[in-house]
Amino acid sequence: MSELELRPTTHADAGRLLALYRTVAATPNSGLARQGDEITPDYVAAVLAHPGNDCVSISAFLGRALAGEIHATRMRPRQFNHVLTDLTIAVDPVMQGRGVGSLLFGALLEAAAGLVPPVTRIELVARAGNRAA
Repeated sequence: MSELELRPTTHADAGRLLALYRTVAATPNSGLARQGDEITPDYVAAVLAHPGNDCVSISAFLGRALAGEIHATRMRPRQFNHVLTDLTIAVDPVMQGRGVGSLLFGALLEAAAGLVPPVTRIELVARAGNRAA
């Protein structure tokens, strides 16, 4: 989708990120592990708390609308810095099936390749029955 803009997620995106995750969590069979009541401003603040080398968070925008977001953080303790974990992706239900998720995963892999120290493993944990993951 050439009209999508992919860029790092910023603190200015917090409100849109909260709305996106709440919308996705409320959608049946969304694949999101968190339930709606777990999507709080504190959750979004935690996603945005470790920018740069400790966390990759990329958002996809269609104009001013947030179409999707993906993030993963470095595993702790430091001996596991080569692992990105807690990967979460959310794509607005109206944008699903249009390649947004694939573009976000590609951007995450590209960003992870540039981290120092290098990332050699990215973990996605999915609940049983989430065939899409």
